[in-house]
Amino acid sequence: MRYRDVTTRDWLKAGLYIALTIGTMVVTMILLIPLGPVGIAAWLGVASGSMYLLVRWHAHSTAYRCSGCGSEFEISVLTDFVSPHWGGKKYVRCPECGRREWATILMQAS
Repeated sequence: MRYRDVTTRDWLKAGLYIALTIGTMVVTMILLIPLGPVGIAAWLGVASGSMYLLVRWHAHSTAYRCSGCGSEFEISVLTDFVSPHWGGKKYVRCPECGRREWATILMQAS
């Protein structure tokens, strides 16, 4: 698979998806929480589903470049969810050299 550097447009798209996820969670919280325990359970389902879709999109549209060996690789949805990130970097284990590094985020070319 071919990868490319992240552009401003990519950051804006990610920001829009994050805003839509937060908006969905807030609106459904306002509508469902007053319904009591059933509403809370329904909201938790909506919130969990929204987060899953966001992380799944991110995992399938991004890749990473190891800062140690330069290898480019993809990660699973679970790894994407639990790995810390900061700006354009994510702390992951490189499958090529085996080191944990702050890998640079890349976008998958369409």
